[in-house]
Amino acid sequence: RHTHTQTQSHLQTHTDTLTLTDTLTYRHTHIQTHSHIDTHTYRHTRMQTHSHADTLTHRHTRVQTHSHTD
Repeated sequence: RHTHTQTQSHLQTHTDTLTLTDTLTYRHTHIQTHSHIDTHTYRHTRMQTHSHADTLTHRHTRVQTHSHTD
């Protein structure tokens, strides 16, 4: 929500991993990175996003939605 700035930083890191074109690895790394947050809620939505096979587009929206993680 208001932690939009921090979310942007995470987005950059995830984008690099996504460049590998490996959704499986990307998703796994992402969940681990946010393990200190609310994995229960975050992981549930995040996995749904990757299921769309369009991580590039959905990821951007998802990350913003999870701005409340902090």
